[in-house]
Amino acid sequence: MHVLLDACVALNLEAAGEFDAIADVLGLTFVMSTKVAEETFYLDDIIDGEPCRIQIDLGPHIRKGTLGVHNLTPGDETATFVRLAGQVDDGEAECLALAVHRALPFATDDRLAIRVAGDLGLTTIFRTAELLRRYADRANLRSHDITLMLGAVERRASFRPPRSSPDYSWWLGHSSPSDH
Repeated sequence: MHVLLDACVALNLEAAGEFDAIADVLGLTFVMSTKVAEETFYLDDIIDGEPCRIQIDLGPHIRKGTLGVHNLTPGDETATFVRLAGQVDDGEAECLALAVHRALPFATDDRLAIRVAGDLGLTTIFRTAELLRRYADRANLRSHDITLMLGAVERRASFRPPRSSPDYSWWLGHSSPSDH
């Protein structure tokens, strides 16, 4: 199954350090719209004790086949994109247009994009925490490994799911106690 990722979810999965493994274990191919793939992604890291920003290279994921990039086609997809770009940012608008016209699930943590997706009749919306929980369950990750993975997402991508996330309690239960 193909799942469209917005920039935030893509960044979070990359920050987890398990992008390809998540796709493989869940039997998914992640897809980005052209606009999302063209955005420059950075993760925060510490090298030699100094904080720095590391640019993400999506090429290895594309070559491995765990990530694809889809272009909008002229006509209905482009018209939907233009209409949605007035409601959400261009990356989300492009992903939503692809999701609607290609009947693809969409992954986002953006509340507005989730609302717009619902308005469009999209019923399969994934969030970062759900994808990571499913991966942890299917890969039988130990609690310690889950804590390390979630800590990497929090530290490298500055992400923690909102309290309204269905998997917030799971995330909090596996976060490092010093992060609470």
